Amino acid sequence: MLGPRIAAAELSRLAHSPDAAVRAAVAAHPNTPPPVLAELGAEFPAEVLGNPALPLLRLARPGLLNAFPGDAVAALLAAL
Repeated sequence: MLGPRIAAAELSRLAHSPDAAVRAAVAAHPNTPPPVLAELGAEFPAEVLGNPALPLLRLARPGLLNAFPGDAVAALLAAL
């Protein structure tokens, strides 16, 4: 749905789309910035957890998930 070279700024914009399928695709896209993943984590935990960039982001920023909202963290944990 979303091309592999889509820019982070465009993904940030698409994260506010009224279309849930678009927001889910943003949550799963490896170019999505961490703050956007945090925003989408509560609504699309499986997509955020399946995002191929998440492991690398967590290695680069060990406290990354501490910056996620509580409802996003709870949803991610429930999706495990």
